[in-house]
Amino acid sequence: MIEKVKDLLTRFFGSLAERIAVVICALIFSQAPQFMYSYLHELNGSLDAYEKSVQKIDAEAQKIDMSRQEFLNDLKSSRSKSAQASYETHYFVIKSWENTKLAIQKLKNSSLWVKPFVFIRMLDKSLFEKTRKDFKPGFVFSLETFLYMVAGIIVGMLLFRIVTWIPKKILGRKSV
Repeated sequence: MIEKVKDLLTRFFGSLAERIAVVICALIFSQAPQFMYSYLHELNGSLDAYEKSVQKIDAEAQKIDMSRQEFLNDLKSSRSKSAQASYETHYFVIKSWENTKLAIQKLKNSSLWVKPFVFIRMLDKSLFEKTRKDFKPGFVFSLETFLYMVAGIIVGMLLFRIVTWIPKKILGRKSV
């Protein structure tokens, strides 16, 4: 009788713990679309700032009848340390502008199934950190959110099973 009660309690609390793990993972995963939209908003803000800087670089180049590339090459080939430093700064701004445009394009055009991987591959750590600090959790009722929740449920179930399987394997016990 005591064994039956013990078995019943073990199954109940194991089942409850699994449900809690699944709900937590589903809630965390449901925030992914909202976070990616917030991150995309930050990317767009960065793109605007980079575009203004690139326009200034282009204006400087046009003042001396040069293309942007000619202007950069002139700065690069100069022996002046300030021109070299200016080249490096301008080059960084232009490359950042191009990379940001590419990241926005890829994130906007990627399918639901590929978007998380594109997001991770194109991630800018400083923008990610800014987005994380400013992020306000929310729940958007969309197919994308629903699918992320389903993925969270599956991951939660797998994590729970792995976490409960490891002690069983290590300790050689039937139940934890």
